[in-house]
Amino acid sequence: AILERYKEVSLSLDIFYLNGIPFLRMIARHLMYRTTMPLSNVRQETLLKKIKTVVNEYAVRGFQVKQIHGDNQFTCLTDQLAVPTLGITFYPVARNSHEPFIERDNRTNKDRCRCIYAGLEFKWIPKRMIMEMPVAADFWLNYWCSSGGVSDVVPPRQILTGLQLDAKKHCKFQFGEYILAHEETDNTLKQRAIDAIYLRPTGTPDGAFWVMNIATGQRVRRRAGTSAHMTTIIIDQVERLAQSEGMPEGMIMQDRDKVTILDFDTASVASIDDDDGASDASYLPSDDESEATDLTEFITDNEEEMDEDAIIHNYNIGARAHTHPHTHTHTHNQHTPTEHNNHTHQHTTTT
Repeated sequence: AILERYKEVSLSLDIFYLNGIPFLRMIARHLMYRTTMPLSNVRQETLLKKIKTVVNEYAVRGFQVKQIHGDNQFTCLTDQLAVPTLGITFYPVARNSHEPFIERDNRTNKDRCRCIYAGLEFKWIPKRMIMEMPVAADFWLNYWCSSGGVSDVVPPRQILTGLQLDAKKHCKFQFGEYILAHEETDNTLKQRAIDAIYLRPTGTPDGAFWVMNIATGQRVRRRAGTSAHMTTIIIDQVERLAQSEGMPEGMIMQDRDKVTILDFDTASVASIDDDDGASDASYLPSDDESEATDLTEFITDNEEEMDEDAIIHNYNIGARAHTHPHTHTHTHNQHTPTEHNNHTHQHTTTT
C-alpha cells in the first residue's frame, strides 16, 4: 500500500514572488503533492505557521513529514521544526545553491501561470486573481499522475484527500472566465447573481468554487454559476480594480530578492538570471525580519463581499466612465488568439 511504503514524507520548499506577492511553495518527493500558499509576509512565525498547516494536512491521511529540504533562508526554522511535537529535520542546501527538486517544479508552476495569463482578457490582474493563479495551477497539477510519482492511476491530491475529481462538478469553468455566480436568495427582489471572475474549485465533493466579486475584489464561495460573454465593461472594471491596487501591467515573476526571473533554457543559454542559477549569496540572517506586505487585508478569514455601500461605490466609479454610447466587444472565454479573432463580434449599444 502507498501509505505503508511512503508513510514518512520528505518535503522541498521555496519562496517566489508573482507581481510582488510572496508565495510559499512545497512539494513532497515520491508523492509529488504540491502546495502553494500566498503569504502576508515572510517572517519566521508566518512561515512556521504555514508549514505546520501542510504538515497537519499530511497527518490527517496518516503520513508523517520527517524531512524538509530548502534554501538557507529557512535555517531560522531548524529548531522550531525539530521540537518533539513535530520531529522534522531541516536540511539546508550549500551556500550559493538552491534546492533543485522544488526549483525545477517551480518552473512547471510558472509555465502554467504563463499559459493561464495568455488566455486572459486582462492586461492588469487584480491581487486576488494573482494570489489564486499559482494555487489553481497546482490544484490541477495535483490531479495528474506524475511519471515520478507513486501511482499511475491515483493522482496525488486523491491520495492526500481521498476525494476523486468529478468533471461535471469541478470542470465547469476556467480560471479568469466571466460568470454570473448564483446567490442564495428567497422569494424577494434581491439579486439572484453577482458579476464574478472564476478562480478555481474549492475541492469539496459538492463542486463548490471560488470566484472574485468584480465589484469588491473579494473572494467568495459559490455552488452554482452561469457562463457569460466577456464585455469591455467587465474588462475595464477588472483592470481598474487592479490599477487601484497598484498592480503592474502583465505578470512579473521574481526570486526571494525580487530579482526578475527570465527562465532561460539552461541547455542552450548560460545566464545568471536563470531560475536554477539564482543565487542566495546576498542572504543575511537579518533578512528573516522581513517587513509585512500589503496583503494582510486580502488574506483573512472573512472571505465574503464588502458591505452594500462599498459595492455601490465601486460600481459608481465604473458607471461614470460609461455614461455615453460606446461599443461592446463580446468574446468567448479562453480561446486562442486565432479563435478569439474569429469569434469576436461587435454591436453598438447605448448605456
